[in-house]
Amino acid sequence: PTQLTVSELLSQQNIEFDPEIEISEWPLYSGGPVDPERGFILHSAEKSWETTMKIGDAFGITSSKDIIEDSVSGQGPDKSLYILGYSGWEAGQLEQEISDNAWLTIPADPNIIFNLPAEKRWRSAASEIGVDLDLINLGVGHA
Repeated sequence: PTQLTVSELLSQQNIEFDPEIEISEWPLYSGGPVDPERGFILHSAEKSWETTMKIGDAFGITSSKDIIEDSVSGQGPDKSLYILGYSGWEAGQLEQEISDNAWLTIPADPNIIFNLPAEKRWRSAASEIGVDLDLINLGVGHA
């Protein structure tokens, strides 16, 4: 999470929200260094909004203002992450990195994504595929 919360971002954008909705603690995440002013909401897929793109059966990603308006009035998705910016790759680059085993991948797990604290997600995801992160050496050149 960033140091900014969703309520602080909404206040900066002059977007009013229902004080009964406790958004002051909603964290705001950084999706990457590209276009850091652009916002996205990764959310559970029980409902769609103007720009929602479904990701499988469990997720949607939306960038239109209507989801924010619904969220701040209590009509938003059951689960969501608010994200600014994104990371990008050249065509085929990410696929090549995955093929080269530069990434550990698991099926997207709504429980890990939406229910665990951010600091526990990486370790939990790794354990899903039997990886103990304490055994991975992130240093290089020490052979």
